[in-house]
Amino acid sequence: MEVIIALAVFGFVVTGLMAFLPWAIDGKANIKDFNTACAMPDAIQIELERLGFNAVEDATSPGGEGLFLVVRRDGVNVQAELAATDIPESERYFLIRCLQFSYSNRLA
Repeated sequence: MEVIIALAVFGFVVTGLMAFLPWAIDGKANIKDFNTACAMPDAIQIELERLGFNAVEDATSPGGEGLFLVVRRDGVNVQAELAATDIPESERYFLIRCLQFSYSNRLA
């Protein structure tokens, strides 16, 4: 009788742990994406410098749509969305929107 109870308890514990498995896998992917995003500012700065100050200023003017940058999942190659011929649609993972603050914004 004790063996049956022990097996039942073990079964409930294993089932409960298996219920947390998808959550743990999703959490790991989110952490990896977060770490990749945290490492991208240098790559973004390089792309903005490559585009040039005047082009970035015009594309990000207050009230406009902004400048869109696309990045693969690895976060290495940042490119302007319209000029991203090296990054096919299927491999675009991050979409970055660059905007200027309005001139009346005190934080700008």
